[in-house]
Amino acid sequence: YEVAIALDPSLSYALSNLGVTQLTRGRPEQALEYAYHAAQTSPNSSDTWMNLGTVYRRLERLEDAMDAYGKAYELAPQSAMVCTLIGQLWQDVHDIQQAMLWFDKALELEPDRPDAQCSLANVVLERGDTQTAINLYLDIQKKYPEHCPAYIGLSNAYWDDGNAEEAVSTAYQAVDLKPEDASVKVHLARILASAGDVSTANTINREALSLQPKCIPALVNLALNLRGKLPEEDAKFMEQLLASDRTRRGHQIALHFGLAHYYDGCQRYAEAATQCAQGNAQYIQHQQNRGWDYDADKDAERYAQFIDQIMAHFSPDFFDRTRDMGSPSAAPVFVVGMPRSGTTLTEQILASHPLVFGAGERPFAARGFHSLPRLMEQPSASVWDVFDGLKRIHIQHIANWHLACLGELIEKAGGTADHYQFIIDKMPSNYHLLGWLVTLFPNAKIIHCRRDVRDVAVSCWMTQFKLMHWAFDLEYIAERIKQYQRIMDYWRQTLPVPILEIDYSDTVADQTAQTERLLNFVGLDWDDSCLQFYKTERLVKTASVTQVRQPIYKRSLNRWQHYEAALQPLLARLGQG
Repeated sequence: YEVAIALDPSLSYALSNLGVTQLTRGRPEQALEYAYHAAQTSPNSSDTWMNLGTVYRRLERLEDAMDAYGKAYELAPQSAMVCTLIGQLWQDVHDIQQAMLWFDKALELEPDRPDAQCSLANVVLERGDTQTAINLYLDIQKKYPEHCPAYIGLSNAYWDDGNAEEAVSTAYQAVDLKPEDASVKVHLARILASAGDVSTANTINREALSLQPKCIPALVNLALNLRGKLPEEDAKFMEQLLASDRTRRGHQIALHFGLAHYYDGCQRYAEAATQCAQGNAQYIQHQQNRGWDYDADKDAERYAQFIDQIMAHFSPDFFDRTRDMGSPSAAPVFVVGMPRSGTTLTEQILASHPLVFGAGERPFAARGFHSLPRLMEQPSASVWDVFDGLKRIHIQHIANWHLACLGELIEKAGGTADHYQFIIDKMPSNYHLLGWLVTLFPNAKIIHCRRDVRDVAVSCWMTQFKLMHWAFDLEYIAERIKQYQRIMDYWRQTLPVPILEIDYSDTVADQTAQTERLLNFVGLDWDDSCLQFYKTERLVKTASVTQVRQPIYKRSLNRWQHYEAALQPLLARLGQG
């Protein structure tokens, strides 16, 4: 292309495609120069406007991108590619309805278009219908075995579904298809690190940097994995990239979080707090610019109302009425608590026992609960509208489905249900659904993991969660903590089964004693492997995997004290300021 442009500087086809080529090389600024020149040289070419829109989108100039795509659509309204790109942009700004309309239009024009099919699957996954998304990706794979985005999407879907093994395997397949693409390697590295193979993840991040030296996601991955052990030259390079006016907002946010973990690991807490505060503030603003209707106070009020409804409906009278309506199975063990409270550690200790299967974080409780209106043939009603009509047949139907889902996980892991006596179903946020879980499984064991909520707050605040929007705002975190404390106080008084409460600080102080408590409560004999939980060969889906792969350490206790000044908004709302 450069040779062609040297011969004819106005050759728009070469200019436009050189722009796209620069984009794939990680050089969006140079890409914009060529793509813009191409669009000005050939204003009646839909392809040049389409390529310019793609460059603008990569630079996060979304309004300019929509204008460019709009011009491309005016010139080629029957282009399925243009319709697909417009739909992807609507998805970027969180207008899922518009995105679906454009993807449907693209597929009407060209039913076999793989990028449109994959984009539609991405929307389905974003809406939370994981199994449907998996089926869609698998169908795309079958028809277009070399379409790499389908492998990336399928890997993400498997991950969201809690199937870490398939997520990793599919990510490796994507790399085999596109070994020269740094972003595909970064995806694999992220999945590997989240699943616990941090060493291999770091190697692959370095491979991505060898392909693209300014690959910010790879640098951030290394900072999150290595923390204070990140080479100083990498940290300085991250600071340089953060200071550059060419670094787009999404990458700036990631750099802030990466540097926060690096400084925290170096015990430079004031600098870590500054990076974390800036990253969270920029994230909120960035999402608002993309259409996120964010109002912390309103969201907190809605969650408080949800807790009100739970307390009103799961009353002592309700438990008396539904007593013994659920499954008699004693296999499920539910581990709950605030995020970063030690739920993963607790699961890993128990799952190291040969008679226990660790199922990881599973959405089955919430899915079952919110399926009640459809099950009771009132799909347009709310859960609370149909709740009083709940009968044995409904409870047993969902309990059996829940057990079947857990059984499928054992089979996928190569085991058999009759080998395990207990199955750990760990979803921290299930603390607000304990009444529902006890209704389904009156013989199940409930384990509540507790940790100083100030340490929980710091850990959440410093983690860039994908879906936990409340974790980006200290005052919002405080409100979530207050509702968590309120519902747990209610369950202690009302739940018709015992709850084992495990304190993180007690586990750190005496792991053996707390492990004995866990095993005795569940009903298991002692096994030494539970003390060496960090050696267990199982993939773990959690934000704290690098800690799960180590023996218990004490540096996380009272961590909040290093950030006391930054935490004042939270402490004030909790009445501890």
